[in-house]
Amino acid sequence: MCFIQIGAIKVVQILDRETVNSYTLKIQASDSGTTPNKVTVNAVITVGDENDNAPVISRQPAPFIVTENSALGTKIGAVHATDADEGSNGDITFSIADGNTGGAFEIDTASGVITVKGSIDHEKSSTFNLTVMATDNGVPSLSSIEAFVVNVIDINDNAPVFDKRSYHGKQIISLVKLKH
Repeated sequence: MCFIQIGAIKVVQILDRETVNSYTLKIQASDSGTTPNKVTVNAVITVGDENDNAPVISRQPAPFIVTENSALGTKIGAVHATDADEGSNGDITFSIADGNTGGAFEIDTASGVITVKGSIDHEKSSTFNLTVMATDNGVPSLSSIEAFVVNVIDINDNAPVFDKRSYHGKQIISLVKLKH
């Protein structure tokens, strides 16, 4: 006669894959004979991932810098992020959530590279405060945001302009005084 006994392995504490991703248990079974027969087996338990970590965006130590005459597609910098989860739970997608006045910039959703997408004019805006969002592909997805400054460098693209077409008498003296 053959008897089959079933044992159960139960979890007695909260598991966290990011701390310990697998456990190896040594399981021993013995019979009730006069001289018990024993058998030992190793059981490997792999802890599955749960989307319990939001992406972490690395801070940019200095502002991004771009000249106002930069061509479309010019790379101005890259945003980096990490996610402690694995698989799709750790895959990150980037987007610009706010501050992209006039659609001046775009971000590559996979790499985080920010490039010039539209016209940039220092005289209209010398600084952009972009809010970048990093979202993981878990279900439900988790995200984080971080602010990045883009400074627009002026180029000499505007000729001097007189505020009047002609000047007379004291107005000319005022102009000469302003020049010194």
